[in-house]
Amino acid sequence: MTLVLTVLLGVAAGLIGFIPHLFSAKTRPKEPSAAGFSMIAMGMLMTFVSFAVLVAEIAVCRFIAPSHLLVFGISCILSFLFAMVVYTFRLARR
Repeated sequence: MTLVLTVLLGVAAGLIGFIPHLFSAKTRPKEPSAAGFSMIAMGMLMTFVSFAVLVAEIAVCRFIAPSHLLVFGISCILSFLFAMVVYTFRLARR
C-alpha cells in the first residue's frame, strides 16, 4: 500500500514540476522582432525552474522517506517527461 502511495505522490510531484512550463507558454512578447529569442529564453528559464522543483521534491522525499526514494524519483521523473512529451505534441499541432 505504501508503494502505491509513493508512486502516486511521485506522479503528482512530477506534474507539479511541469507547471512552470505552462507559465512560459502563456507569456508572449509584445514585439515580433524579439519573439523568437524571448520564447527561447523563457523556455530555458522555465526548464531550469522545473528541474529545480523536481530536485527539491526529491530532496524532501530523501529526508521524509529515504526507503522510497528510488520509486518516488523514478515516478516523478517519468511523469514529468510524459507531461513534457504530451505538451510538446500539443504545441506542434497548433
